[in-house]
Amino acid sequence: MPLSILTTHGLLLFIGAELIFSLTPGPTVMLITAYGFKGGFRDAAAAIAGTQTGNTLWYVICVAGLGALVTASPLLFQAIKLLGAAYLIWLGASALWKSRRAEKDAHGPKLMGRPYIQATLTQMGNPKAILFFGAFVPQFLDTHAALLPQYIIMFAITFIGESIILTGYGWLAAVGGKVAAHAAWRDRILPQLDRFAPDLVIVSAGFDAHLRDPLAQLRLTTEDFAWITGELMTIARRHAKGRLVSALEGGYDLEALADSAAAHVRVLMGN
Repeated sequence: MPLSILTTHGLLLFIGAELIFSLTPGPTVMLITAYGFKGGFRDAAAAIAGTQTGNTLWYVICVAGLGALVTASPLLFQAIKLLGAAYLIWLGASALWKSRRAEKDAHGPKLMGRPYIQATLTQMGNPKAILFFGAFVPQFLDTHAALLPQYIIMFAITFIGESIILTGYGWLAAVGGKVAAHAAWRDRILPQLDRFAPDLVIVSAGFDAHLRDPLAQLRLTTEDFAWITGELMTIARRHAKGRLVSALEGGYDLEALADSAAAHVRVLMGN
């Protein structure tokens, strides 16, 4: 079989096809990037883990059914293989068609605040996942050889390849979110404060803006609070002879509150 995963040609073709499919954005990619942009890489990584949990469950369901089908009816397996090939062609054509259309009213996914659970449910609720595995895997399956090693090889390639690509999406989104947050302070808030030239800088330290806080959902990190504190100290030194007063305002996640307050104080002390 020229496309068998057990041949070099089939293996390379499977890897190439898997990378192309993984690079194509879908609902879970949108979810991962949304969590990465708003909550940082930690939330994106949790969403990636949820996506891979859903993929693993669908893959196990798929290969279990294929294994039984190969044993019970080789002819029906061949029919499903042909239908799967047709579905993959249709999937590619649909992706090309959608990419040519401008979706002006497109909105990002609504985030639940539980990235792992939401990503798992999103992937498990996506019927295209099992259709994809059911269409893709049979194209590279050698029914005359042991099936389990082939399933393991294909799963390992799929899992590793998609993990790398989804991690890339999540990391880029997290970096973009941090850049956007810093830009708002750097381009809008800090210049206004600098122009005001205060004689005393008073900080109401609201650490409830931390990404782990259950209420505010402003998605700042401990490092963001340290950076903002440093910028405020710079303005205090420039206009107020270093006079800066900070009062604790709030924070409802105790671990995030402790980490953020400690980072804030370290910068105030010059560390």
